[in-house]
Amino acid sequence: MNGAGRGGALSIRNAGKIYDPEGVHVVALEDVSFDTQPGEFCVVVGPSGCGKTTLLNSIAGFDRLTSGEIFLDGGVLARPGKPPLPNWSPAPGWKLVFQFSTSSRTKYSK
Repeated sequence: MNGAGRGGALSIRNAGKIYDPEGVHVVALEDVSFDTQPGEFCVVVGPSGCGKTTLLNSIAGFDRLTSGEIFLDGGVLARPGKPPLPNWSPAPGWKLVFQFSTSSRTKYSK
């Protein structure tokens, strides 16, 4: 797919996320780096607990990184201490899928 003339270049540089750095110190992401070009299709795969959702939440702005940076079209999207972008909204055609487990909310009856 040719992305010429369109935005959407994503660059992840040394992204890291530690939950409760002063306590339990749970490493969710460690030194993650990759690039996608406009128009590319990217899939994040891995075993349960490897940080896929944490990475996606960091890109979307729902989670803050504890190290590294995320760039969108050359501008800083996320870095440690950077607040979410004010009035940010996705470009037309962008989609966001939320991942939730329904098993704990499912009731079965006989």
